Amino acid sequence: MNGFLDQVDANSRPTRARYVVIFAICLAAVVAYMGRNCLGVASKEVRADLGISLAQWGGVMSAFFWSYALAQVPAGWLAHHVGTRVALAMYAAVWSALCAGFYLVGGLKALLAIQIGFGVAQAGIFPCSAGMIRHWMPSTQWALSVGLMGSFMSVGGVIGSAITGYAIEGISTSWLTTPPIPWRWVFVGFSVPGFAFAAWFFHWYRDRPELHSRVNEAERKLIRKASPETSRTPSETGWLLVAVQPAMFLLYGQQFCRAAGYIFFPTWFPEYLRETRGVSPGESGLLTALPLLAVVLGGLVGGAMVDWLLRRTGSLRISRQWTATAAMAGCAACIGAAYFVANVYGAVFLISLGTFCGTLAGPPASATTIDKAGDHPEQIYGMMNMMGNLGAAACPLAIGFLVESTGNWNLVLLVFVGIYATGALCWCFLDPRGQVATSQRVA
Repeated sequence: MNGFLDQVDANSRPTRARYVVIFAICLAAVVAYMGRNCLGVASKEVRADLGISLAQWGGVMSAFFWSYALAQVPAGWLAHHVGTRVALAMYAAVWSALCAGFYLVGGLKALLAIQIGFGVAQAGIFPCSAGMIRHWMPSTQWALSVGLMGSFMSVGGVIGSAITGYAIEGISTSWLTTPPIPWRWVFVGFSVPGFAFAAWFFHWYRDRPELHSRVNEAERKLIRKASPETSRTPSETGWLLVAVQPAMFLLYGQQFCRAAGYIFFPTWFPEYLRETRGVSPGESGLLTALPLLAVVLGGLVGGAMVDWLLRRTGSLRISRQWTATAAMAGCAACIGAAYFVANVYGAVFLISLGTFCGTLAGPPASATTIDKAGDHPEQIYGMMNMMGNLGAAACPLAIGFLVESTGNWNLVLLVFVGIYATGALCWCFLDPRGQVATSQRVA
């Protein structure tokens, strides 16, 4: 009798397979960004080995960016039609094979080809993750899920950069000594986690909770339960019609601004500090890590805060629209204040605080996109991410042109004040309620 009651009680409690799905999303982000960031760290060794000039190297680095941006929508379309289980496992296997392929590179053309392919293969991470979150997580946990994904993306970048630097240089301490590892073998090493992830993910994951043997009915009901202002109603509206609605262009606009603002820190920020604050190269690298750390914290705090506000108020406008508006405006204010601070540490603190605020707007943007996409989260999220990456690709070029034409590095901060203020303005007019696909809305 007791055994029967225990079985009934166990069946009434939701299983926790959805948390393994979030683990898979975060693991994919870590593995992908480990391999993505190592090329920049190994740039000097790669250029010396292959005889590549600095100008040519700029083309190599940008090749990944443009292919990654332009492949977002096709990658989302493929994931929608073949299923995330097949698509993400395939993408991970392909980018891992290309990572190992760096070992065979003999010149500039081969390096460019691998970089372009690498960008195409990794373009599927975010569209696939958006579909996984939509189908596997309660809508009141979408923002936290996206925040975790974004934070672990940065964690992967930090891990990859650190491992690459120490591997190429070697370690010599009182308790550990390792010889330098040739850069080609470092890339081969980074391919191993990707292959392992692809195999595990294909074995364990299923595209819907109802298809997974480790999900009970209680967890399925929990996942299907929507918040007061969200809906999972199926729609026959085509994804392209959803993508061109006015509300979506506001989402694209804020994403363009956020991505353009973020990319300043891993690209021009060290140079900005050296030119305007007179810091050493080593110190500029250390100070650059502070805004990037703020990105990790902002993703975690933003996701948790947005979901908490949604559960507490039941309002998408409060939890998503006004939170994101305040975050972007706060970011613009902090960066604007840093313009007037002469002390380098005070200025970097304000800039890092601004970056933290700007990152708080990430989870609301992703959760709103997933909600408005209806039955097409992979394609629509891919479209939004493409717009963001176009901003990230264009911004470094624009900053370089601005500084070269004016000779004034101080104007850079004012440009980013305008960028983040524009993002806040997009959120002022963006109503997050209802699906674009079904035109459903709660007053």
